[in-house]
Amino acid sequence: MNQISNSITQIEKALEEQARNTEKIREIDRTLALHIQEYVNRKDVIQMLLGQLNEKIDHKFKRVLFYTRDIQRFLQRDTDFKIREYEETTQPDE
Repeated sequence: MNQISNSITQIEKALEEQARNTEKIREIDRTLALHIQEYVNRKDVIQMLLGQLNEKIDHKFKRVLFYTRDIQRFLQRDTDFKIREYEETTQPDE
């Protein structure tokens, strides 16, 4: 009878430990979910900022290209200035 009582006590202790471990796992899972969501939010913000920077750079590049061509036309029209031919590396808008 004493052996059965000891077995029951060991089972109860094991169940209590299992319950504590289960609660720890739940807490870690919640923390991980929060960190994952924070990462996703930061990633989205960074992608949005990079997209805005890319658009701004493209806009500035197009303005510089326009001004450069305007200066080239002026120099060709009003002076004997010869502009070298060059290959544009601009890509069409996607």
